[in-house]
Amino acid sequence: MKTMKRTMNRIYTLALAAMVMLTAVSCRQDSDELLPYGYRDNNLFDKAKGSFAAQFQILWNGLSQNYGIWDVEKDVYGLDWDAVYDQYLPKFEALDRQENVSDDDLRALMEGVLRPLHDGHLSADLYNYRTKNYVSVNPSKLRNVTRSDFNTQTQNVSETAYDADIIEERTGEMTAAAALYSLLYGESSEWLTAQISALESKAAPTELDLFNLKSLKELRQELGKIEEMESDAEMITANNDLCMKYAFLNVPGLQLYTPQLYENNYLRVQYILFQGNIAYLRFNKFGLSPFLNREAAAETFAQTTPGDVALIESVREAWTAWFNTIQQLKGSGRLGGVIIDLRNNGGGLLDDAQYVIGALLPAGSIEFAKCRFKRGTGRYDYSPMMPMAADTYKGEHAVVTERVAVLTNCHSVSMSEMSALMAKRMPAARVIGTRTWGGVCALQDEDTYSENYASHIGVAHETPVYVYLPTCCSFTPEGKSYEGIGVEPDIEVALDEAAYTATGRDNQLDRALQYIRTGN
Repeated sequence: MKTMKRTMNRIYTLALAAMVMLTAVSCRQDSDELLPYGYRDNNLFDKAKGSFAAQFQILWNGLSQNYGIWDVEKDVYGLDWDAVYDQYLPKFEALDRQENVSDDDLRALMEGVLRPLHDGHLSADLYNYRTKNYVSVNPSKLRNVTRSDFNTQTQNVSETAYDADIIEERTGEMTAAAALYSLLYGESSEWLTAQISALESKAAPTELDLFNLKSLKELRQELGKIEEMESDAEMITANNDLCMKYAFLNVPGLQLYTPQLYENNYLRVQYILFQGNIAYLRFNKFGLSPFLNREAAAETFAQTTPGDVALIESVREAWTAWFNTIQQLKGSGRLGGVIIDLRNNGGGLLDDAQYVIGALLPAGSIEFAKCRFKRGTGRYDYSPMMPMAADTYKGEHAVVTERVAVLTNCHSVSMSEMSALMAKRMPAARVIGTRTWGGVCALQDEDTYSENYASHIGVAHETPVYVYLPTCCSFTPEGKSYEGIGVEPDIEVALDEAAYTATGRDNQLDRALQYIRTGN
Protein backbone atom coordinates (compact mmCIF):
# COMPACT_ATOMS: atom_id res chain seq x y z
CA MET A 1 0.00 0.00 0.00
CA LYS A 2 1.41 3.33 -1.02
CA THR A 3 1.98 5.43 2.07
CA MET A 4 5.61 6.53 2.11
CA LYS A 5 7.22 7.91 -1.05
CA ARG A 6 10.50 9.02 0.44
CA THR A 7 13.07 6.27 0.83
CA MET A 8 16.77 6.15 1.53
CA ASN A 9 19.37 5.59 -1.17
CA ARG A 10 20.95 2.94 0.98
CA ILE A 11 19.18 0.47 3.20
CA TYR A 12 19.56 1.06 6.91
CA THR A 13 18.90 -1.81 9.23
CA LEU A 14 19.49 -3.32 12.60
CA ALA A 15 21.72 -2.18 15.40
CA LEU A 16 25.36 -2.08 16.33
CA ALA A 17 24.29 -4.42 19.11
CA ALA A 18 23.61 -7.08 16.50
CA MET A 19 27.28 -6.97 15.51
CA VAL A 20 28.33 -7.15 19.12
CA MET A 21 26.12 -10.15 19.65
CA LEU A 22 27.56 -11.95 16.66
CA THR A 23 30.90 -12.12 18.50
CA ALA A 24 29.59 -12.41 22.05
CA VAL A 25 26.43 -14.47 21.72
CA SER A 26 25.69 -14.65 25.42
CA CYS A 27 25.47 -10.88 25.79
CA ARG A 28 22.24 -9.10 24.89
CA GLN A 29 22.71 -5.36 24.34
CA ASP A 30 20.57 -2.59 22.95
CA SER A 31 21.93 0.22 20.80
CA ASP A 32 20.73 3.49 19.31
CA GLU A 33 22.95 3.15 16.23
CA LEU A 34 22.04 1.66 12.84
CA LEU A 35 24.45 0.06 10.45
CA PRO A 36 24.15 0.89 6.74
CA TYR A 37 24.57 -1.78 4.09
CA GLY A 38 23.83 -2.07 0.38
CA TYR A 39 22.21 -4.85 -1.60
CA ARG A 40 25.62 -6.34 -2.38
CA ASP A 41 27.50 -5.18 0.71
CA ASN A 42 25.83 -7.12 3.50
CA ASN A 43 28.69 -7.47 5.96
CA LEU A 44 26.22 -7.47 8.81
CA PHE A 45 24.86 -10.81 7.65
CA ASP A 46 28.11 -12.63 6.84
CA LYS A 47 28.19 -14.79 9.95
CA ALA A 48 24.44 -15.37 9.80
CA LYS A 49 24.89 -17.15 6.47
CA GLY A 50 26.22 -20.12 8.45
CA SER A 51 24.83 -19.63 11.94
CA PHE A 52 21.26 -20.00 13.18
CA ALA A 53 22.23 -18.28 16.43
CA ALA A 54 23.47 -15.26 14.50
CA GLN A 55 20.26 -15.21 12.49
CA PHE A 56 18.20 -15.20 15.66
CA GLN A 57 20.23 -12.34 17.11
CA ILE A 58 19.65 -10.24 13.99
CA LEU A 59 15.96 -11.12 13.98
CA TRP A 60 15.49 -10.32 17.66
CA ASN A 61 17.43 -7.07 17.65
CA GLY A 62 15.99 -5.91 14.32
CA LEU A 63 12.47 -6.35 15.66
CA SER A 64 13.44 -4.74 18.95
CA GLN A 65 14.37 -1.57 17.07
CA ASN A 66 11.78 -1.59 14.28
CA TYR A 67 8.56 -3.28 15.42
CA GLY A 68 5.68 -0.83 15.79
CA ILE A 69 3.54 -2.03 18.69
CA TRP A 70 5.84 -3.10 21.52
CA ASP A 71 3.74 -1.16 24.02
CA VAL A 72 0.65 -3.10 22.93
CA GLU A 73 2.49 -6.42 23.15
CA LYS A 74 3.72 -5.62 26.66
CA ASP A 75 0.75 -3.78 28.18
CA VAL A 76 -2.11 -5.73 26.57
CA TYR A 77 -0.63 -9.18 26.01
CA GLY A 78 2.13 -9.27 28.65
CA LEU A 79 4.95 -10.16 26.25
CA ASP A 80 8.50 -9.87 27.62
CA TRP A 81 10.71 -9.58 24.53
CA ASP A 82 13.92 -9.77 26.58
CA ALA A 83 12.75 -13.07 28.04
CA VAL A 84 12.20 -14.34 24.49
CA TYR A 85 15.89 -13.70 23.78
CA ASP A 86 17.03 -15.52 26.90
CA GLN A 87 14.74 -18.47 26.15
CA TYR A 88 15.46 -18.93 22.45
CA LEU A 89 19.12 -18.03 21.91
CA PRO A 90 20.28 -21.32 23.50
CA LYS A 91 17.83 -23.21 21.28
CA PHE A 92 19.19 -21.62 18.12
CA GLU A 93 22.74 -22.29 19.32
CA ALA A 94 21.77 -25.93 19.82
CA LEU A 95 20.42 -25.99 16.27
CA ASP A 96 23.88 -25.02 15.02
CA ARG A 97 25.29 -28.08 16.79
CA GLN A 98 22.86 -30.46 15.09
CA GLU A 99 24.31 -32.36 12.16
CA ASN A 100 21.00 -32.30 10.27
CA VAL A 101 18.51 -29.46 10.56
CA SER A 102 15.25 -29.82 8.65
CA ASP A 103 13.15 -26.85 7.57
CA ASP A 104 10.55 -27.99 10.08
CA ASP A 105 13.16 -27.85 12.87
CA LEU A 106 13.97 -24.24 12.01
CA ARG A 107 10.32 -23.32 11.47
CA ALA A 108 9.35 -24.66 14.90
CA LEU A 109 11.81 -22.31 16.64
CA MET A 110 10.80 -19.37 14.44
CA GLU A 111 7.15 -19.95 15.29
CA GLY A 112 7.97 -20.00 18.98
CA VAL A 113 9.69 -16.61 18.68
CA LEU A 114 7.16 -14.92 16.39
CA ARG A 115 3.82 -16.46 17.35
CA PRO A 116 3.21 -14.00 20.23
CA LEU A 117 3.50 -10.96 17.92
CA HIS A 118 0.20 -9.48 16.75
CA ASP A 119 1.11 -7.35 13.76
CA GLY A 120 -1.03 -8.65 10.91
CA HIS A 121 1.48 -8.00 8.11
CA LEU A 122 4.67 -9.14 9.81
CA SER A 123 6.51 -12.01 8.14
CA ALA A 124 10.05 -13.30 8.53
CA ASP A 125 12.36 -15.53 6.48
CA LEU A 126 15.47 -17.29 7.80
CA TYR A 127 17.95 -19.18 5.66
CA ASN A 128 18.42 -22.86 6.50
CA TYR A 129 22.06 -23.20 5.52
CA ARG A 130 21.79 -26.97 5.92
CA THR A 131 19.01 -27.48 3.38
CA LYS A 132 19.72 -24.30 1.35
CA ASN A 133 16.06 -23.26 1.71
CA TYR A 134 14.41 -20.12 3.06
CA VAL A 135 11.88 -20.78 5.82
CA SER A 136 9.04 -18.31 6.22
CA VAL A 137 6.74 -17.64 9.19
CA ASN A 138 3.75 -15.30 9.34
CA PRO A 139 2.51 -15.00 12.94
CA SER A 140 -0.88 -13.65 11.90
CA LYS A 141 -1.49 -16.72 9.75
CA LEU A 142 -0.57 -18.93 12.69
CA ARG A 143 -3.27 -17.18 14.67
CA ASN A 144 -5.96 -17.01 11.99
CA VAL A 145 -5.61 -20.57 10.79
CA THR A 146 -7.43 -21.62 13.96
CA ARG A 147 -10.51 -19.54 13.07
CA SER A 148 -13.63 -21.40 11.96
CA ASP A 149 -13.92 -19.23 8.84
CA PHE A 150 -10.26 -19.47 7.78
CA ASN A 151 -10.95 -21.88 4.92
CA THR A 152 -14.14 -20.12 3.83
CA GLN A 153 -13.86 -18.93 0.27
CA THR A 154 -16.53 -17.08 -1.73
CA GLN A 155 -16.44 -16.47 -5.45
CA ASN A 156 -18.29 -14.14 -7.77
CA VAL A 157 -22.06 -14.06 -7.38
CA SER A 158 -23.72 -17.08 -8.98
CA GLU A 159 -25.84 -15.95 -11.91
CA THR A 160 -27.89 -19.14 -11.61
CA ALA A 161 -28.62 -18.75 -7.90
CA TYR A 162 -29.47 -15.05 -8.20
CA ASP A 163 -30.95 -14.95 -11.69
CA ALA A 164 -34.36 -13.72 -10.52
CA ASP A 165 -32.78 -11.00 -8.39
CA ILE A 166 -30.33 -9.55 -10.93
CA ILE A 167 -31.46 -6.65 -13.08
CA GLU A 168 -28.18 -6.06 -14.88
CA GLU A 169 -24.73 -7.57 -14.68
CA ARG A 170 -21.52 -6.25 -16.08
CA THR A 171 -18.29 -7.83 -15.07
CA GLY A 172 -14.59 -7.27 -15.46
CA GLU A 173 -14.01 -10.99 -15.89
CA MET A 174 -11.98 -11.84 -18.99
CA THR A 175 -10.92 -15.11 -20.52
CA ALA A 176 -7.84 -16.47 -18.82
CA ALA A 177 -6.11 -16.31 -22.19
CA ALA A 178 -6.40 -12.55 -22.61
CA ALA A 179 -5.48 -11.78 -19.01
CA LEU A 180 -2.65 -14.29 -18.88
CA TYR A 181 -1.11 -13.03 -22.09
CA SER A 182 -1.01 -9.52 -20.64
CA LEU A 183 0.34 -10.77 -17.33
CA LEU A 184 3.10 -12.96 -18.69
CA TYR A 185 4.30 -11.21 -21.77
CA GLY A 186 3.93 -7.52 -21.02
CA GLU A 187 7.70 -7.07 -20.57
CA SER A 188 8.88 -9.75 -23.01
CA SER A 189 8.24 -8.02 -26.32
CA GLU A 190 10.61 -5.07 -25.88
CA TRP A 191 13.27 -7.32 -24.37
CA LEU A 192 13.14 -9.73 -27.32
CA THR A 193 13.34 -6.88 -29.82
CA ALA A 194 16.35 -5.38 -28.04
CA GLN A 195 18.17 -8.73 -27.81
CA ILE A 196 17.55 -9.55 -31.47
CA SER A 197 18.71 -6.11 -32.55
CA ALA A 198 21.88 -6.36 -30.46
CA LEU A 199 22.81 -9.77 -31.91
CA GLU A 200 22.04 -8.74 -35.48
CA SER A 201 24.32 -5.73 -35.14
CA LYS A 202 27.33 -7.79 -34.08
CA ALA A 203 30.12 -7.60 -36.67
CA ALA A 204 31.52 -11.04 -35.83
CA PRO A 205 28.85 -13.13 -34.07
CA THR A 206 29.91 -16.39 -32.49
CA GLU A 207 28.16 -19.70 -33.10
CA LEU A 208 26.39 -19.24 -29.75
CA ASP A 209 25.25 -15.75 -30.81
CA LEU A 210 23.77 -17.15 -34.02
CA PHE A 211 22.05 -19.96 -32.16
CA ASN A 212 20.56 -17.52 -29.62
CA LEU A 213 19.46 -15.17 -32.41
CA LYS A 214 17.64 -18.01 -34.18
CA SER A 215 16.02 -19.08 -30.89
CA LEU A 216 14.89 -15.56 -30.01
CA LYS A 217 13.24 -15.10 -33.39
CA GLU A 218 11.50 -18.45 -33.10
CA LEU A 219 10.24 -17.58 -29.62
CA ARG A 220 8.92 -14.22 -30.76
CA GLN A 221 7.01 -15.94 -33.53
CA GLU A 222 5.59 -18.55 -31.14
CA LEU A 223 4.44 -15.87 -28.68
CA GLY A 224 2.59 -14.19 -31.51
CA LYS A 225 0.67 -17.41 -32.08
CA ILE A 226 -0.31 -17.61 -28.40
CA GLU A 227 -1.76 -14.12 -28.57
CA GLU A 228 -4.28 -15.35 -31.15
CA MET A 229 -5.47 -18.35 -29.13
CA GLU A 230 -8.94 -18.16 -27.61
CA SER A 231 -8.95 -21.37 -25.58
CA ASP A 232 -7.62 -21.00 -22.03
CA ALA A 233 -6.38 -24.58 -21.94
CA GLU A 234 -4.68 -24.30 -25.33
CA MET A 235 -2.91 -21.09 -24.36
CA ILE A 236 -1.73 -22.36 -20.98
CA THR A 237 -0.35 -25.56 -22.50
CA ALA A 238 1.46 -23.62 -25.22
CA ASN A 239 2.88 -21.17 -22.69
CA ASN A 240 4.27 -23.89 -20.45
CA ASP A 241 5.77 -25.71 -23.45
CA LEU A 242 7.60 -22.53 -24.47
CA CYS A 243 8.85 -22.02 -20.92
CA MET A 244 10.48 -25.44 -20.98
CA LYS A 245 11.81 -25.16 -24.53
CA TYR A 246 13.33 -21.67 -24.18
CA ALA A 247 14.27 -21.59 -20.51
CA PHE A 248 17.94 -21.14 -21.44
CA LEU A 249 17.18 -17.65 -22.84
CA ASN A 250 16.05 -16.30 -19.44
CA VAL A 251 13.33 -14.16 -21.01
CA PRO A 252 11.67 -11.77 -18.52
CA GLY A 253 7.94 -12.42 -18.28
CA LEU A 254 8.24 -15.95 -19.64
CA GLN A 255 7.25 -18.18 -16.73
CA LEU A 256 5.26 -21.31 -16.07
CA TYR A 257 1.55 -20.80 -15.61
CA THR A 258 0.26 -21.73 -12.16
CA PRO A 259 -3.14 -21.01 -10.61
CA GLN A 260 -1.35 -18.91 -7.97
CA LEU A 261 0.29 -16.74 -10.64
CA TYR A 262 -3.06 -16.08 -12.24
CA GLU A 263 -4.87 -15.48 -8.94
CA ASN A 264 -2.25 -13.16 -7.46
CA ASN A 265 -1.87 -10.90 -10.49
CA TYR A 266 -5.21 -10.83 -12.22
CA LEU A 267 -7.55 -8.06 -11.12
CA ARG A 268 -11.17 -9.23 -11.27
CA VAL A 269 -14.08 -6.81 -10.94
CA GLN A 270 -17.78 -7.71 -10.80
CA TYR A 271 -20.64 -5.22 -10.99
CA ILE A 272 -24.30 -6.22 -10.52
CA LEU A 273 -27.48 -4.22 -10.22
CA PHE A 274 -29.87 -6.10 -7.95
CA GLN A 275 -33.63 -5.76 -7.64
CA GLY A 276 -34.44 -2.63 -5.67
CA ASN A 277 -31.72 -0.72 -7.54
CA ILE A 278 -28.93 -1.98 -5.31
CA ALA A 279 -25.50 -1.46 -6.93
CA TYR A 280 -23.06 -4.25 -6.03
CA LEU A 281 -19.26 -4.15 -6.52
CA ARG A 282 -16.75 -6.89 -5.89
CA PHE A 283 -13.04 -7.02 -6.73
CA ASN A 284 -10.25 -9.31 -5.57
CA LYS A 285 -7.64 -6.72 -4.58
CA PHE A 286 -7.10 -2.99 -4.24
CA GLY A 287 -5.29 -2.34 -7.49
CA LEU A 288 -7.89 -0.26 -9.29
CA SER A 289 -5.95 3.00 -9.52
CA PRO A 290 -3.51 1.96 -12.28
CA PHE A 291 -6.48 0.90 -14.40
CA LEU A 292 -8.85 3.79 -13.73
CA ASN A 293 -6.34 6.64 -13.77
CA ARG A 294 -5.21 7.00 -17.38
CA GLU A 295 -1.87 8.59 -16.49
CA ALA A 296 -1.13 5.75 -14.08
CA ALA A 297 -2.19 3.21 -16.70
CA ALA A 298 0.25 4.70 -19.20
CA GLU A 299 3.07 4.30 -16.65
CA THR A 300 2.01 0.83 -15.50
CA PHE A 301 1.10 -0.98 -18.70
CA ALA A 302 2.91 -1.11 -22.01
CA GLN A 303 -0.50 -1.32 -23.71
CA THR A 304 1.20 -2.84 -26.74
CA THR A 305 -0.80 -6.08 -26.82
CA PRO A 306 -4.50 -6.83 -27.14
CA GLY A 307 -4.25 -8.49 -23.76
CA ASP A 308 -3.10 -5.26 -22.09
CA VAL A 309 -5.82 -3.20 -23.70
CA ALA A 310 -8.57 -5.73 -23.02
CA LEU A 311 -7.60 -6.08 -19.37
CA ILE A 312 -7.54 -2.33 -18.77
CA GLU A 313 -10.81 -1.70 -20.56
CA SER A 314 -12.62 -4.56 -18.81
CA VAL A 315 -11.74 -3.18 -15.38
CA ARG A 316 -12.68 0.35 -16.39
CA GLU A 317 -15.97 -0.84 -17.86
CA ALA A 318 -17.02 -2.71 -14.73
CA TRP A 319 -16.11 0.05 -12.28
CA THR A 320 -17.55 2.81 -14.49
CA ALA A 321 -20.81 0.90 -14.87
CA TRP A 322 -21.09 0.62 -11.08
CA PHE A 323 -20.21 4.27 -10.44
CA ASN A 324 -22.38 5.69 -13.24
CA THR A 325 -25.35 3.57 -12.23
CA ILE A 326 -25.12 4.91 -8.69
CA GLN A 327 -24.95 8.46 -10.00
CA GLN A 328 -27.87 8.03 -12.39
CA LEU A 329 -30.09 6.33 -9.83
CA LYS A 330 -29.16 8.84 -7.14
CA GLY A 331 -29.93 11.71 -9.51
CA SER A 332 -33.38 10.31 -10.25
CA GLY A 333 -34.12 9.46 -6.60
CA ARG A 334 -34.25 5.73 -7.29
CA LEU A 335 -31.04 4.44 -5.69
CA GLY A 336 -31.85 1.65 -3.26
CA GLY A 337 -28.38 1.30 -1.77
CA VAL A 338 -24.84 0.03 -2.35
CA ILE A 339 -23.05 -3.22 -1.51
CA ILE A 340 -19.24 -3.42 -1.58
CA ASP A 341 -18.01 -7.01 -1.27
CA LEU A 342 -14.50 -7.16 0.24
CA ARG A 343 -14.51 -10.82 1.21
CA ASN A 344 -11.25 -12.57 0.32
CA ASN A 345 -9.78 -9.22 -0.73
CA GLY A 346 -6.13 -9.12 0.28
CA GLY A 347 -5.80 -5.33 0.22
CA GLY A 348 -3.45 -3.15 -1.79
CA LEU A 349 -3.31 0.53 -2.69
CA LEU A 350 -4.51 3.30 -0.36
CA ASP A 351 -5.06 5.38 -3.52
CA ASP A 352 -7.99 3.08 -4.33
CA ALA A 353 -10.03 4.57 -1.48
CA GLN A 354 -11.23 7.28 -3.87
CA TYR A 355 -12.78 4.68 -6.15
CA VAL A 356 -14.51 2.57 -3.51
CA ILE A 357 -15.82 4.05 -0.24
CA GLY A 358 -14.52 7.45 -1.37
CA ALA A 359 -16.75 7.32 -4.45
CA LEU A 360 -19.78 7.54 -2.15
CA LEU A 361 -18.51 10.45 -0.03
CA PRO A 362 -18.01 14.19 -0.56
CA ALA A 363 -14.85 15.22 -2.40
CA GLY A 364 -11.91 15.73 -0.05
CA SER A 365 -10.77 13.10 2.42
CA ILE A 366 -12.03 10.86 5.19
CA GLU A 367 -10.32 10.24 8.53
CA PHE A 368 -10.90 6.68 9.62
CA ALA A 369 -8.28 5.88 12.28
CA LYS A 370 -5.25 7.15 14.12
CA CYS A 371 -1.70 6.18 13.30
CA ARG A 372 1.85 6.65 14.47
CA PHE A 373 5.32 5.95 13.13
CA LYS A 374 8.50 4.47 14.54
CA ARG A 375 10.77 7.41 15.35
CA GLY A 376 13.98 5.94 16.69
CA THR A 377 15.88 2.76 17.50
CA GLY A 378 14.60 2.58 21.06
CA ARG A 379 11.94 -0.06 21.53
CA TYR A 380 9.30 2.52 22.49
CA ASP A 381 10.41 5.41 20.29
CA TYR A 382 7.17 6.34 18.52
CA SER A 383 5.75 9.47 16.98
CA PRO A 384 2.68 11.15 18.46
CA MET A 385 -0.69 9.85 17.29
CA MET A 386 -1.98 11.57 14.17
CA PRO A 387 -5.11 11.27 12.01
CA MET A 388 -5.10 8.57 9.35
CA ALA A 389 -7.00 9.71 6.26
CA ALA A 390 -7.63 8.72 2.67
CA ASP A 391 -8.61 10.78 -0.36
CA THR A 392 -12.17 10.57 -1.64
CA TYR A 393 -13.33 10.85 -5.25
CA LYS A 394 -12.32 14.22 -6.69
CA GLY A 395 -14.59 14.28 -9.74
CA GLU A 396 -18.06 15.75 -9.71
CA HIS A 397 -20.46 13.26 -8.15
CA ALA A 398 -23.51 12.95 -5.94
CA VAL A 399 -22.96 11.89 -2.32
CA VAL A 400 -24.64 8.62 -1.33
CA THR A 401 -26.80 8.91 1.77
CA GLU A 402 -28.67 5.64 1.17
CA ARG A 403 -27.77 2.45 3.02
CA VAL A 404 -24.40 0.90 2.32
CA ALA A 405 -23.28 -2.64 3.20
CA VAL A 406 -19.63 -3.73 3.24
CA LEU A 407 -19.09 -7.50 3.28
CA THR A 408 -16.00 -8.84 5.09
CA ASN A 409 -14.56 -12.14 6.25
CA CYS A 410 -11.35 -13.59 7.69
CA HIS A 411 -9.48 -12.94 4.44
CA SER A 412 -10.40 -9.26 4.19
CA VAL A 413 -6.95 -7.82 4.83
CA SER A 414 -5.19 -4.45 5.09
CA MET A 415 -6.85 -1.97 2.72
CA SER A 416 -10.05 -4.03 2.94
CA GLU A 417 -9.98 -3.50 6.69
CA MET A 418 -9.29 0.20 6.29
CA SER A 419 -12.27 0.43 3.93
CA ALA A 420 -14.44 -1.25 6.54
CA LEU A 421 -13.28 1.38 9.04
CA MET A 422 -14.18 4.11 6.56
CA ALA A 423 -17.64 2.61 6.18
CA LYS A 424 -18.10 2.64 9.95
CA ARG A 425 -17.81 6.44 9.80
CA MET A 426 -20.86 6.61 7.50
CA PRO A 427 -24.20 6.86 9.35
CA ALA A 428 -26.11 4.51 7.04
CA ALA A 429 -23.32 1.98 6.41
CA ARG A 430 -22.94 -1.41 8.06
CA VAL A 431 -20.10 -3.92 7.97
CA ILE A 432 -21.62 -7.38 7.53
CA GLY A 433 -20.05 -10.85 7.67
CA THR A 434 -17.23 -11.97 9.94
CA ARG A 435 -14.22 -10.32 11.58
CA THR A 436 -11.37 -9.28 9.28
CA TRP A 437 -7.79 -10.60 9.25
CA GLY A 438 -6.21 -8.17 11.70
CA GLY A 439 -3.55 -6.42 9.64
CA VAL A 440 -4.56 -2.76 9.52
CA CYS A 441 -1.13 -1.14 9.67
CA ALA A 442 0.08 0.56 6.51
CA LEU A 443 2.83 -0.82 4.29
CA GLN A 444 5.40 0.81 2.07
CA ASP A 445 5.43 -0.04 -1.62
CA GLU A 446 9.20 0.40 -2.03
CA ASP A 447 11.54 -2.51 -1.33
CA THR A 448 13.92 -0.59 0.93
CA TYR A 449 14.26 0.20 4.59
CA SER A 450 12.39 3.45 5.28
CA GLU A 451 13.15 6.52 7.32
CA ASN A 452 10.40 5.37 9.70
CA TYR A 453 12.53 2.45 10.96
CA ALA A 454 10.29 0.03 9.16
CA SER A 455 9.35 -1.80 5.97
CA HIS A 456 12.25 -4.20 5.35
CA ILE A 457 15.03 -5.71 7.44
CA GLY A 458 17.39 -7.32 4.96
CA VAL A 459 16.66 -8.25 1.36
CA ALA A 460 14.20 -11.01 0.47
CA HIS A 461 15.97 -14.23 -0.58
CA GLU A 462 19.35 -12.51 -0.58
CA THR A 463 20.25 -11.96 3.06
CA PRO A 464 19.96 -14.87 5.53
CA VAL A 465 17.44 -12.84 7.55
CA TYR A 466 14.56 -10.94 6.01
CA VAL A 467 11.65 -9.30 7.84
CA TYR A 468 8.74 -7.43 6.29
CA LEU A 469 6.87 -5.10 8.60
CA PRO A 470 4.62 -2.04 8.33
CA THR A 471 5.78 1.53 8.08
CA CYS A 472 3.13 2.86 10.45
CA CYS A 473 0.65 1.44 12.95
CA SER A 474 -3.10 2.08 13.11
CA PHE A 475 -5.39 2.48 16.10
CA THR A 476 -9.02 3.23 16.89
CA PRO A 477 -9.83 6.85 17.79
CA GLU A 478 -9.73 5.66 21.40
CA GLY A 479 -6.19 4.30 20.95
CA LYS A 480 -6.92 0.55 20.71
CA SER A 481 -4.85 -1.51 18.28
CA TYR A 482 -6.60 -3.52 15.56
CA GLU A 483 -3.57 -5.72 14.99
CA GLY A 484 -4.16 -9.41 15.48
CA ILE A 485 -7.82 -8.67 16.14
CA GLY A 486 -9.34 -7.21 12.98
CA VAL A 487 -12.43 -5.13 12.38
CA GLU A 488 -15.58 -6.50 13.96
CA PRO A 489 -18.70 -6.53 11.76
CA ASP A 490 -21.74 -4.50 12.77
CA ILE A 491 -23.90 -7.46 11.75
CA GLU A 492 -22.14 -10.78 12.26
CA VAL A 493 -23.08 -13.53 9.82
CA ALA A 494 -21.05 -16.69 9.21
CA LEU A 495 -21.22 -18.13 5.71
CA ASP A 496 -23.51 -21.15 5.35
CA GLU A 497 -20.95 -23.17 3.46
CA ALA A 498 -23.20 -26.18 2.85
CA ALA A 499 -25.88 -24.07 1.19
CA TYR A 500 -23.30 -22.03 -0.71
CA THR A 501 -21.62 -25.15 -2.09
CA ALA A 502 -24.88 -26.87 -2.97
CA THR A 503 -26.85 -24.01 -4.48
CA GLY A 504 -24.58 -20.98 -4.88
CA ARG A 505 -26.87 -19.07 -2.54
CA ASP A 506 -24.82 -16.76 -0.31
CA ASN A 507 -26.41 -16.04 3.06
CA GLN A 508 -23.92 -13.24 3.83
CA LEU A 509 -24.89 -11.49 0.61
CA ASP A 510 -28.55 -12.17 1.37
CA ARG A 511 -28.11 -10.49 4.76
CA ALA A 512 -26.56 -7.45 3.08
CA LEU A 513 -29.48 -7.26 0.66
CA GLN A 514 -31.87 -7.52 3.60
CA TYR A 515 -30.18 -4.62 5.39
CA ILE A 516 -30.28 -2.43 2.29
CA ARG A 517 -33.96 -3.18 1.67
CA THR A 518 -35.28 -3.03 5.22
CA GLY A 519 -32.72 -1.25 7.39
CA ASN A 520 -32.58 -4.28 9.69
